[in-house]
Amino acid sequence: MSPSRSKCYEQKEMSKRQEAPFVLASQPDPSGNVSWSGVTIELVQLLAKEIGFKYKFRLTDHKDYGHKDQTTDAWKGLLSEVVGSRKYAIAAGPIPITRENEKAAHLSKPYLSAGIKMLVKVMVCHQ
Repeated sequence: MSPSRSKCYEQKEMSKRQEAPFVLASQPDPSGNVSWSGVTIELVQLLAKEIGFKYKFRLTDHKDYGHKDQTTDAWKGLLSEVVGSRKYAIAAGPIPITRENEKAAHLSKPYLSAGIKMLVKVMVCHQ
């Protein structure tokens, strides 16, 4: 990796929201430390190793992933920390891929699909 590219990824603070199976916290150990696991955590670890950057997770208290308030034009939720205040470089979690979000931030390709489907019994009528 070139030195300039490496510098760009030197240390990133990442905002995340706890939600299974994406981000999970263990029970605190006797010292009060918590370890993190989940799909999003593993992806960030792999990216950091591949690209060569360091990161530090910060748990957010936002209740949603974010949207732009149509009245105030301000970003809300998890995305507000990256797009709005620019407090963090990266937001990690199952952020919805919407046209509005894509205009405001660089989103990854989807990496997990819920695969939720409806099951309906087909009724066959004999005449």
